[in-house]
Amino acid sequence: MNWYKYCLISIIAFFLVSPVLAMDVVVVESNYPLMPPGHVIHGDTEIDLKEGVFVKVLGANGSIIILNGVYAGPVITSDNGGGDNSLIDVVKNLVTDSQKKESTLGAVRSATKEDDLGLWEIPIEKSGIYCVLSNSRPTLVRKNTESTITVSLKKRGGNKVKMSWLKGRSKNDWPLKLELENGGTYSAKISGQPLPVKLKVYIIESEHNEVSAIPLLVDKKCTSQARRLLVLLMVP
Repeated sequence: MNWYKYCLISIIAFFLVSPVLAMDVVVVESNYPLMPPGHVIHGDTEIDLKEGVFVKVLGANGSIIILNGVYAGPVITSDNGGGDNSLIDVVKNLVTDSQKKESTLGAVRSATKEDDLGLWEIPIEKSGIYCVLSNSRPTLVRKNTESTITVSLKKRGGNKVKMSWLKGRSKNDWPLKLELENGGTYSAKISGQPLPVKLKVYIIESEHNEVSAIPLLVDKKCTSQARRLLVLLMVP
C-alpha cells in the first residue's frame, strides 16, 4: 500500500470513528455543579460523576440521555448523531430563562403536578396564547367547579357559541360549532365575571409527544406549554 492510499484510508477511518462528529447536547436537569441546567456541551466531552450525581441531557436529534454516577466517560454513550443545534438553542433558552421562576424543570414539574393542567388544555379563566394540535379539539378547563356557569365563546370577526358548564365538571371540549383558526383570537365571557378572557390560539402540525414540537411552541410564544412538554419528555 503506497503512502497516498494509507493516508486516505486513515482519514476516512478517522471520520468514521472519531467523536469530534458528535453533536452538542444541552443539560436539562442535573445535580452536578459543573454542568448546571442550560449548560451546552459537546457530545464527546468526558465527565466523571460520583455516586449519587446525575446529568440528564437532550441531544440535537431529540434523544434523551441520563447519566448516573458512578460514571466516567463521554456524555454520548451510543449512536446519537444527526439533528442540528437549533433544538439545542431553543431548549437552552427555556431552561436558563432566569426572569421566570417556572423556567427550571423542577419548578415546572412541581407546578404541573399542582395544577394538573394537560399539555393541550386551555384554562378558560386565564387570558393568554395557547397552541393546539391540528385535527383535534382542545380541552377547556376551569378550577372553580362549585357552580354551573355559562360561557360565551366568540371568535373575533366571527360567530359566537354559548355553552353550559355543569357544576362539578372541570373540563369541557371546545365547541364543535366554533371553528378553530390558526392565529385566531377568541373572547370567553363567563357568567358572573365582568370582563371577558382573551384567548389567542395557534395550530401546530406535530405529535404531542415529539420533542420537535418544542421549537414550534416557542415560535408561537406558547412558552409555558413548551416547558411543560420538556418536563414530560424528561420523565424516565
